[in-house]
Amino acid sequence: VASQKACDAQIKPKLVMVFNCASRLSTLDKDVMRELYGIKSVYGDVPIAGFYSSGEIGPVEGETLVGGRGQMISICSIYSN
Repeated sequence: VASQKACDAQIKPKLVMVFNCASRLSTLDKDVMRELYGIKSVYGDVPIAGFYSSGEIGPVEGETLVGGRGQMISICSIYSN
């Protein structure tokens, strides 16, 4: 939603980074490219780079959780003046 608002306001990022959980590959199967096209449809001709990871590390209820069962995707838009 925030990405769409930024794009609607004509604020264009210089780069978009996508971090995707590798377990989503088997879930998405043939739709993996459809997801990428969906991201691309929000950002247009902005370069997109990223990778699939095999586990996530992050805070959960005040403790650091290391796991490999989630199916997360994080998208980071990088802006510059």
